[in-house]
Amino acid sequence: RGASAGLYHQARELARDGEFDRAEQMLKDLALVDTEDGKSARTHLRFDFYMEKARYFLVRQRFEEAREIGEWLVTQDLNRFQRDEAEKILDYTGHIDAAMSMVESQNVVSACRQLIALLASQYADTGFYPATFSLADLEKFDAYTAKSIGRNINQIESYTSTQDHYTLVALGRDGKRYTIEDGELK
Repeated sequence: RGASAGLYHQARELARDGEFDRAEQMLKDLALVDTEDGKSARTHLRFDFYMEKARYFLVRQRFEEAREIGEWLVTQDLNRFQRDEAEKILDYTGHIDAAMSMVESQNVVSACRQLIALLASQYADTGFYPATFSLADLEKFDAYTAKSIGRNINQIESYTSTQDHYTLVALGRDGKRYTIEDGELK
């Protein structure tokens, strides 16, 4: 009992520093003691500890971990306010997932536009489109652009060309396929 004085604050400090496993164990041990700190630990472990952990992960862009905590919290015996707070964590992570997906798709579209510009430049310089074209071939044309495109496109498939016509399929990092035909993204 005497040794427990101040441990609640120490556990909270550990949690603020992201040391959740140690903090949780301290709080669980402290919850067994019949003191004010023990009472605070029991109350904190019912909901607030996990909610703060989820918020910590949100702020640090560790969205999957925050979502897992939110999903666990909504299965617990919570009051209406606590349930609403846990649902907000799930709402935030859902919105973030949607936003990140949109950003990822826009990055792939931008990379496809870079491909279009690169092939147009090649055509302007030589009067024809290359006979073969893959991500590896990009290095021959423009190493900087190749790196930029490679960050967002996994593979170039089904490339075919004639002197004045080309078509290809770009497999984006977002898992979608983008068809480019004669400078038009479809």
